[in-house]
Amino acid sequence: MASYITLAEYSQFLEKDGKMLSSGIVDILRKESFLLDKMQFPSINSLKAKGLRIKSLPTLQNRNLNEGYTHSVGEIEPLEENAYLFGGKVSFDHRLTGKPDLISDPAAWNVKMYATSLAYGWNSDVINNTPSANTKSVVGLRYRMARDFSGQIFDGGAVDISPDATTLSANFNSFFDLVQKALYACRDHTCDAILTSDTIKLRMESGLRQLGLYTTTTDSFGRTISTWGQGGPAIIDMGLKADQTTKIFADDEGATGLQTGSAGKSSLMFVKFGPEHVTGFQDDGGMKTFEWQTGVLKNVEMDWAAGLFITDPRSISWLYNVQAL
Repeated sequence: MASYITLAEYSQFLEKDGKMLSSGIVDILRKESFLLDKMQFPSINSLKAKGLRIKSLPTLQNRNLNEGYTHSVGEIEPLEENAYLFGGKVSFDHRLTGKPDLISDPAAWNVKMYATSLAYGWNSDVINNTPSANTKSVVGLRYRMARDFSGQIFDGGAVDISPDATTLSANFNSFFDLVQKALYACRDHTCDAILTSDTIKLRMESGLRQLGLYTTTTDSFGRTISTWGQGGPAIIDMGLKADQTTKIFADDEGATGLQTGSAGKSSLMFVKFGPEHVTGFQDDGGMKTFEWQTGVLKNVEMDWAAGLFITDPRSISWLYNVQAL
């Protein structure tokens, strides 16, 4: 059975093995992606991960004395997910390394930029990718929920929490009730993270401050993170795609939760991490890096085989059709 570890723990293992470049890249992934920092990534010796999901429970029975029970079984659904290959290659002139007048190492900056782009790409694909959009990456939560977990999707009814809403106080109360409804739909009636846009996040923080309920914690890198109540789920702005322009959670989603539209709405996703909930997985060996020189050019190539696994349907929920602008 695979051992479930975070990428922080994995980075420490790489460092102990002297694989400093791979360790550094993994730490950049963690810093630039809350999901990659919090998700666990068991290593398996395959590009496919297999598991089981409970589809239905056995029928409860009662009996009289001297009677037996009849045979009854629940239904278990087999699951299979693919790992996908993420990475890149940078090449630079050997004369750009080791110069005393350089403020920073161009090679290190190139590798950092590639790793940062990988983190942003993972964030985007985990939310929005579809099999038709990019067959070479993970299938996103938006697509998975619409196809497989429709009972975990909630319509916000175009509740308006924008700064100029005419009944803002009452609207915040309605919105927070909807957030609690989506949160309650998750296993154990809670989750680990509320993923959304910067617009929704800032409006949530405003409403929580007005109610005197604004609380924070810190992430692995000492940065302040807003939470839904003391010790509650982290409220995370999923930020931008690698193009540094397009929001992962757009402010112009359609009223039905489509990724883009003209209704001026946005949405929130609630995620619970863990071996029985939402995890990543990586091919045995994880992050691979290669360094070599071809003539005057030095080269660094990184390659990571990873995927997404959802065991419990109640590990995630989705609240859409929220007006924040």
